[in-house]
Amino acid sequence: MLKTLCKLYTFKIKKNLQIILLQKCFNSTINVQKIFKNNLQNSIKYENKILKIINNNNLKDLTKYIHPTFAETIISSYIENGPYKSLNDLLIKTNINENILNEFYNSILNHEKIPQKKINKFTVTPNISGIKMPQMILGIHVGPNAISWTLLNSNFKILNWDCLVWRNKTSKITTYDIISSTSSFVQELPISNNSSISFVMEEIDASKMLCYQFQIIIGVASCLKLLLCQEENNSSKFSNNLYILKPRSTARFFKLRVGNETIAANYILEKILNKTNETDENLKQIQIYNKIKKKYMEKIAEEKEQIGWSLLTALTFVHLVKDQSLIE
Repeated sequence: MLKTLCKLYTFKIKKNLQIILLQKCFNSTINVQKIFKNNLQNSIKYENKILKIINNNNLKDLTKYIHPTFAETIISSYIENGPYKSLNDLLIKTNINENILNEFYNSILNHEKIPQKKINKFTVTPNISGIKMPQMILGIHVGPNAISWTLLNSNFKILNWDCLVWRNKTSKITTYDIISSTSSFVQELPISNNSSISFVMEEIDASKMLCYQFQIIIGVASCLKLLLCQEENNSSKFSNNLYILKPRSTARFFKLRVGNETIAANYILEKILNKTNETDENLKQIQIYNKIKKKYMEKIAEEKEQIGWSLLTALTFVHLVKDQSLIE
């Protein structure tokens, strides 16, 4: 009898605890919803004031209140579609997350500007301080299933832009496959005169990298170094033609980092291809032949993204050589 009473008492305590926890969770959810609703109502109340600031300011001004990537989206849509008529209009046209927009509106109303970060410094190995601009730059990117390259001259003209698919997601990869892919890739590269080309690659964050990617990066870099060393007049003349950027350098340079994540390069590539980059100093000088552009457009989305990173890697290197104050 006593044992049965104990069980009933214990069950009742557990049940009461569960009810209390559920009530707390429910109340917490209600409070969050109330805060969000109040913020939203506050934004709507001052809608005209917010819209006036957004519609009458430039990219530099908006980045004081919101991340540059989102500010760019807001300005681009404004240029394309005209002034925003309402906050809902802005939400629909930009497709930016409501929470991000809410923080943006509150920052405007409260005059809370985003703290200006220190100028990013970049590390290149070997050090490029004092070097002259190379005649040609070949940016190489090893993606999760394709190795891509971009041949760019010092006048920002794209001369070659393509990729080699090295991995079928449904098939297993062997050591021999990696060796074959690496050698095939290097043979595909437009490197008839190595002495006039500087090769640029970027390390990949170890936490985001496949083991195979790392092996291919090492393989490609080793093959290129060997080719440079085999050039006429010994290797000394060409020993520093291969440069390695630190992980995430390209994403940081083009402001494609949001928090700890790297966002897709697609919107920058669209600006390059559609010639909507006249206000961006890092992009407006780029020239691309229609034949190369057409070949790019025929690729599938996944390959386009990976090819895009090879272009951005090459561009990052060119800008770092031009402005060496950005080098650590």
